[in-house]
Amino acid sequence: MGTDTYSDTLNRLLTENEEFKKLHAEHALYCKQFNEINRKKLITPEDETEMVRLKKLKLQAKDRMEKIAG
Repeated sequence: MGTDTYSDTLNRLLTENEEFKKLHAEHALYCKQFNEINRKKLITPEDETEMVRLKKLKLQAKDRMEKIAG
């Protein structure tokens, strides 16, 4: 009766909802790729473009996950 914590809700959605699980994995991958580029000592214009693309993809995945979570 509304006593789910964030962690409980996340675990439930990851277990019960395939689309949420897929989006969660995609979001984690985009985060990892973004962080790998961001750790470089020298970031090229191509890297910057890729970072912008990854930020957008992360946000899209997050928005869709939030919609599913309600």
